[in-house]
Amino acid sequence: MILVAANNAIDGALEGGLRGAVVGGFAGVVLAAGVGFHRLLSRSTVDPLGKSDFVMVYSLTYRAIAIFSLLFAAAVWAMAGLVTAGLVAEKAALVALLPIGFGMTVGSLALAAEFFRRTVTVSEYGVSGRGWFRKSETVAWKRVVAIDYSLVLSAYKVRGRKGDVTVPVKMLGHTAFQKVCRDRLEKYLYENAFESAKKYASNY
Repeated sequence: MILVAANNAIDGALEGGLRGAVVGGFAGVVLAAGVGFHRLLSRSTVDPLGKSDFVMVYSLTYRAIAIFSLLFAAAVWAMAGLVTAGLVAEKAALVALLPIGFGMTVGSLALAAEFFRRTVTVSEYGVSGRGWFRKSETVAWKRVVAIDYSLVLSAYKVRGRKGDVTVPVKMLGHTAFQKVCRDRLEKYLYENAFESAKKYASNY
């Protein structure tokens, strides 16, 4: 009797933990999706800051991809909630749903962080970027030592003497960024990077 009671208690605790995980996962994804929708409605263009300054951001298309991935993750968590409540399928299905929900949540949050948080500011002084959590090093034009192109990141790396700034080529303002570089930098600093990006783009 004691063993039966103990087993029942353990099963109850596990079920309660799973229910809490499902509810928490669903609530978190829905909250993230809601914040994303709010940001999606905000202006997503190359915003002018002054005479020659502008901010590079991802287009609405990329931001919508992040939102839909969050909604898909929310749907997985909702299905897991229905399974936990015993409304659909067997509870054994949670073995598959929970890892899928967790993986989709992590992936969609990463997309949201990239497409909503990352920006690049191009000014008369230089180039600075905001990453997922903080601003990156600002590189003044006079301190640029090279501009490289990363095929893996699909981005330029504006390298300075003490740091570098990542400039994704998929951002709005990519052409304007190239023009400013041509106006302010020696050709040898950016030529290979721009040619590499152009060559890669022509193959796809």
